[in-house]
Amino acid sequence: MGSRGDGSFGNYQPKADQTKCGEDIGAVSLEDVTLYEYYKNNGELPKVDELIRVEFHDESKRLVAISDLTNEIIGAIPTRFNFMLICIKNNYNYAGKVFAMINHPLPRVEVEINAI
Repeated sequence: MGSRGDGSFGNYQPKADQTKCGEDIGAVSLEDVTLYEYYKNNGELPKVDELIRVEFHDESKRLVAISDLTNEIIGAIPTRFNFMLICIKNNYNYAGKVFAMINHPLPRVEVEINAI
């Protein structure tokens, strides 16, 4: 028996001791980069080594990667990392940097995310 999701957090409420809050996340391919403000405002993807931080975005109800340089959302964190929300609510923070970007055939940004 499985469950269905709509890409948002809904009533997802794991217990803090069931998470891996203090562990580094590692490599993550961001979702929907062309739909967020960094790409819309700049017409390009962030450069390799640009610093990012992870925050919850109220409007989209998603965890997102935000550029430290421009303070713009770069893309959404995949929902398989939704456990990070409870970590953030418990005063854990996540940051990292862009380590790859690809423009063709579809724009894609990959980031390295670490617990800080």
